[in-house]
Amino acid sequence: MAIISVGSWYYFFADSGAADLKLDAEHPQEVASGEPFTFAVSVANNSEKILDGAIVHLNLPGGIAIVGESPSIRVEEKTLGDIGPGSVTKETFE
Repeated sequence: MAIISVGSWYYFFADSGAADLKLDAEHPQEVASGEPFTFAVSVANNSEKILDGAIVHLNLPGGIAIVGESPSIRVEEKTLGDIGPGSVTKETFE
């Protein structure tokens, strides 16, 4: 199982034996206070093995909330599932 954690402006990921993971984040450079925006995370499996049960965690800094969720929620989790060799999976947070 792989757990990929995305912090406010830094990235940390861990995997269980699958080498050559690449993590990319897409986000606006600036956002006006109170305006919704999209944060996208792409995970590329550049190894020759299947990455089993990948999960991405987005750790939210203070003042940021997921649209439609309580502002008290500081971590948003999404399951990416299995990522095959040479595959890229993208998940978005709003």
